[in-house]
Amino acid sequence: MTHSIRSTFLPVALLAVLVGVYACHSKPDTQTKATTGTAPETRAPAASRVTPPIVLTDAEQQTVKEFEQRVDDYAKLRDKLDGTIPSLSDKSTPEEIVQHQQQLAALIQKERKNAVPGEFFTPDTVALLKRIATSTLAGKDDKAAKETVMDENPGKMPSVGVNDKYPDGVTVTTMPAELLDQLPKLPDKMEYRFLGKRLVLMDSAAGVVVDITENILP
Repeated sequence: MTHSIRSTFLPVALLAVLVGVYACHSKPDTQTKATTGTAPETRAPAASRVTPPIVLTDAEQQTVKEFEQRVDDYAKLRDKLDGTIPSLSDKSTPEEIVQHQQQLAALIQKERKNAVPGEFFTPDTVALLKRIATSTLAGKDDKAAKETVMDENPGKMPSVGVNDKYPDGVTVTTMPAELLDQLPKLPDKMEYRFLGKRLVLMDSAAGVVVDITENILP
């Protein structure tokens, strides 16, 4: 794709989006799953300027390893809970798909009822994320990449907390390839999103906010 995508959907489109995400479960993609009321997170093409990989310190490499382990553990929990409710098939109706996601979200919210910000985005992780964002988006040559994020973050941002459902109808930001390539990797059906300058860790199968940072973007 060569243009950023705005994705505020009408209720009719919601069902079509959900049908699509469950029809594609056999084709894992950690950054392009759809969720209730929103379009899949879109990945902007890399700019012509090649962004060199960020060289991580030993401590930062350990931070990445620990973050990815926490996210993998969460994904295993989500999959375990998903196995306790009726599964979907290619013949599932849009209504059944919506009900399935709602049931899964309720189970996750109950299991993580004591969840608080920072369980995944620890202080060390946030410091690394800020360094990555600054390195890839703050320079004069990075203006276009940052604009792909901020162009789709207009106006007042909704109040969203950990373990909340991701708000329906909220514009989904385009993740610049330069940034996404540098961020820690996520398992299937999880993704990063921006709300304003905040970074969200999103469970796209359940439509639940797993964690959220304060301002990350420069």
